[in-house]
Amino acid sequence: MKNSWKLALAALYICGCGGGNSPSGFSGGSQGAQAGLVPPGLPARIASASDPYGGINEDLSAAGDATFRVNLQPGWNALAFQVDFVTQIQAGPEVIGFVTYENNRYADPLPLNTDTVNRGDGASLGVFIYADRAGVLTYRGTPHNGISFSGLEPGWNLVAPPSLNLSELSWNEPIFEIGRDGQAVVTDQSADPSLPIWVYSSSIALLAPPYDDQTQRTITISGALAPLPARNLPDSQIRCNENLRQQGPATRNLAAVSNTRWDTGSTLRVLLMDGNAVPDSVYQEVGKLLRDNFEANCNIHFTFVTGPVSTPHDISLKFLADEGFSSQLGTNSRGVNPSMYLSNLHKRTVDDDYRNTVLHEFGHALGMGHEHQSPNANILWNREFIYNYYAGPPNQWDR
Repeated sequence: MKNSWKLALAALYICGCGGGNSPSGFSGGSQGAQAGLVPPGLPARIASASDPYGGINEDLSAAGDATFRVNLQPGWNALAFQVDFVTQIQAGPEVIGFVTYENNRYADPLPLNTDTVNRGDGASLGVFIYADRAGVLTYRGTPHNGISFSGLEPGWNLVAPPSLNLSELSWNEPIFEIGRDGQAVVTDQSADPSLPIWVYSSSIALLAPPYDDQTQRTITISGALAPLPARNLPDSQIRCNENLRQQGPATRNLAAVSNTRWDTGSTLRVLLMDGNAVPDSVYQEVGKLLRDNFEANCNIHFTFVTGPVSTPHDISLKFLADEGFSSQLGTNSRGVNPSMYLSNLHKRTVDDDYRNTVLHEFGHALGMGHEHQSPNANILWNREFIYNYYAGPPNQWDR
C-alpha cells in the first residue's frame, strides 16, 4: 500500500507537472521509591526459532559500515548492536535464534538475520541470542547518526544504552546493566556499548541524553532543484515530463479527504521537534524530497524551523520516537504535536523505501488518504489475512 497513492498524484487538485535468576539489587535515580523492583530473569532455553514472515538474511552492507565480532558462549548471550541499522549478519549453525523483550514479555524467538533484527524498534532494542555451543557472530551496520535513544513502555524495557554515561540520562527509575551471560547487575553508571540494559519506566517515555529542542532557527534547503526526470516519484507510473492529460485511464482521481486540504498556494511551516538531536543533513534530505516532488509538481510550498512547540507551525515532525510512521491528515495537523512521526527514519540508509516513507507521510499531511479508502477502490479484502498480518510485529494491532 505504501506506493499506491503516488499513482494518482497527477490528478491532485493542486497539481500541475513541473530463564536465569533475577538479581536481588536494584539501581536508579530514585532507588528508595523503587525498592524491590527487579528485572525479569532469562527466558527459557530454545531449541528452534521460526519467522512467520519469512525474513531473509540479506547483505545490505556498504563501504562505510562498521564491523563487529562477538564471541558467543553456550546458552544465552546478551547483545546490543552498536549501529543504527544492521546491514550484514554472519553466524554459524550454533546460533539457534534470539529474543527481545516487548510489551512486558519475551517475544517469540526469531532466527537471526538482517530482516528480523531491523524490524520495529530495530537496533535500539537489546537482544538475547541463544547458541547451543561456542561460536562467533559478526555483524556490520551503519554508524550512529545523531543521538541514540530508546523508546520506553510501562514496565521493564530491554534496550541498547543510549549513552555510555548513564548518569547523564537523568533517569529517576531503576536501571540495571547486563553481563554477557544475560545476568543483570547493579549499574556503576558506565555502560558497555555492546551490552543492553534493563530500564524500568512507570509510563511511556523517551530515554536519551540531553539535546537542544528549544533554539529557534530556520533550516534553508540547499542545492539546485533536481533535473526533471529525477522528480518522478519512486516506483510510480507517473513521469513528470509527460502530458498528464493524455495519460488516459491510468490517471484517476486522488483519494483526498474532504475538509482537510490546504489552500492552493499555501506555504506550510514544518516544525522539526528534535532540534539538534537529528543532524541537519537529515532535515536537508527531507526538504529536498518535498521540494523535488511536491513543490516541483504542485502549488504548495514548505519552510522548516526548529524550536519549542510555541513556534508558529502547521506540521510538527518527530524522528526521536518509537511510534512507527504516521501523520495527521491535512489541516488536522494543526494543534497536534507531533502531527507526524518518522520514527528512527533518520538512522536508515537513504534509499527508495526511505524516500517512499517521507513522501507517503507528507502526502497524508497534504490531505491524501490511502487509495484503498477511496469509494472507487472496489477492493475485495481477505480480512482474516490482513488481521493476522497486522497483529504481528512491528504493528501488533488488535482488531
